[in-house]
Amino acid sequence: MHLLHRIPLSLWRLAFTACLLAVLVLALLPDPDPRLSTGWDKGNHLLAFASLAFLGCMALRGRRLMITAGLLGYGVLIELLQGLTGYRFAEWADLLADGLGIALGVLAYVVLRPRVSHP
Repeated sequence: MHLLHRIPLSLWRLAFTACLLAVLVLALLPDPDPRLSTGWDKGNHLLAFASLAFLGCMALRGRRLMITAGLLGYGVLIELLQGLTGYRFAEWADLLADGLGIALGVLAYVVLRPRVSHP
């Protein structure tokens, strides 16, 4: 049995939800802890959205297109909210990094996803 089959769907959904909230909070903090950073803002976006995409695909199996579209919308929402803060800035390059992260996360899911074995 594939290792990913052993993780209950409810746990994938909990992890996805927790990651969604963590990304939102970190994106809106005025000065997040540097220990939570890759050291490069675009790298943070790429890693966050790759993680979200993988977790989302595992939590909502068979809905890759919905996950991709939803996370792109989530990235836009975060950028809009950052633009309203006065201490963060909305950037198109961040959305590009989000999109690349989503693509990497979905690719990781396609490669690692649990498959039903046929006798």
